[in-house]
Amino acid sequence: METFSRADPEAQEYPLASDTWPSREISRSTFAWHWRSAWHPQMIAKFVSGWPKRDYQLDSNVIVEHLPLREKTWYHLALTWNVPEHRLRLYVNGILAGTTDYPGRTDEPKPELYLGNTAMALSGVEIHDAELSAEEVDRNYAGAHMAEDLKVRSELLDLFTVRAKPKLNWSPGRDWKLAYQTTFTHAIDVDGWTQQGCLNEPYRMNEKRITPDGLLLETPDQIGVETRMYLWSPQNFEGDLAVQLEFRPERATGLALLVTQASGMAREDFILDHPPRTTGSMVTIIGDGVRNYHWEFFRKTPDVRSDLQTQILVKNPWTRPLGM
Repeated sequence: METFSRADPEAQEYPLASDTWPSREISRSTFAWHWRSAWHPQMIAKFVSGWPKRDYQLDSNVIVEHLPLREKTWYHLALTWNVPEHRLRLYVNGILAGTTDYPGRTDEPKPELYLGNTAMALSGVEIHDAELSAEEVDRNYAGAHMAEDLKVRSELLDLFTVRAKPKLNWSPGRDWKLAYQTTFTHAIDVDGWTQQGCLNEPYRMNEKRITPDGLLLETPDQIGVETRMYLWSPQNFEGDLAVQLEFRPERATGLALLVTQASGMAREDFILDHPPRTTGSMVTIIGDGVRNYHWEFFRKTPDVRSDLQTQILVKNPWTRPLGM
């Protein structure tokens, strides 16, 4: 796939609407609404020239992080945009699936609009000169009288709404052994842990100290790649692994993740044999010749849904999604 992508970087982009022809050349467009089969199957709408910057460099775009589209199945898709209030919404079959609520950069679109792609059939396209409410989108979906696939409906509800799940009562088997445990409530508890990132000016930790509740960490106030940090455990763990941790966010926004089974690409010890990393960038996790699994268990950032708590589990370095 990597070799194929070098020959055609946009082969996995399926435009629904674009202001550029050929419409599948998303990188040349300003406005584009497209579905992507790479990494997670995703749906994205953007209002900037080229690929939108996300993370701390914010452009106007909205994304549905995980949206499989089933073959020979009709979907009702809706995109709404409120410019003064910086509100972007994406709906699938009347269900809210993607949100953006920040004043990102926006470019002037081109005057043309091209619809569709050669892999999908479109029907009943409507363009309104006002933002539709969630209720209006749902009524439009109901009024379309589409044949509803119950499996697809259940899948969308699982992905984009809160549905009760049975409690998981997991406990280790008798042959499992406790390999490491700490409370981070004593100074000795941080001995051996390796900090990566936020070690030098101007991006030093605001706070890193032991408290009666555990280890309190506060990253720098600046916004940028180097304002993140990682703590690597003092020992390696092989084989089947179960990790339990207690975490308390001190702010309403932020990103926290757990990385397991980290090693170099040839199974080098991540700390002792693997060339040490100092950057706080996420590249060290997903694109720096490192094998690992990473679980983003706290995600409250501008480029993900703000109305629900979402999580993601990824196998690296191939950024293969295992759970969403």
